[in-house]
Amino acid sequence: MTRNAYLIIGLVLVFVIAGLVFIKQRGGNEALAPTNEGATSQTSTSASEPSPTPAPSPAQTPSTKTVTYTASGFSSASAAIKAGDTVVFKNTSGQNFWPASAIHPTHALYPEFDAKRAISSGGTYSFTFTRTGSWKYHNHLNPADTGTITVQ
Repeated sequence: MTRNAYLIIGLVLVFVIAGLVFIKQRGGNEALAPTNEGATSQTSTSASEPSPTPAPSPAQTPSTKTVTYTASGFSSASAAIKAGDTVVFKNTSGQNFWPASAIHPTHALYPEFDAKRAISSGGTYSFTFTRTGSWKYHNHLNPADTGTITVQ
């Protein structure tokens, strides 16, 4: 190869690496980042690192909330629950969907809250929330469809 070819290859690699670093530092889609508004905790926490909440005491009976995914997106896209409650995501859309926490596509802010697979029409995915905070979620297969679960 000629010297110019090596120079061009080197420049392309520099631009690719710089682009990847920029994307990683940007942190993905900030519109889906969770907030920790209204969370109760004895220690201060940040939105990206909330503290785990202990399981409910025997006096508190966990409940179940259903969020339906339709052809128009999430129905009851915003829900308030208590720590230890379960949310059932039910698919009535006629298409596959994949419920997961923000931030798309990594789901890193609450990684346990991720179906890790597509849910077919008529199927369900259940998740028990143990962390307090306001947790944004989306359909991994159509990230424009979003919602929020607030855990108290």
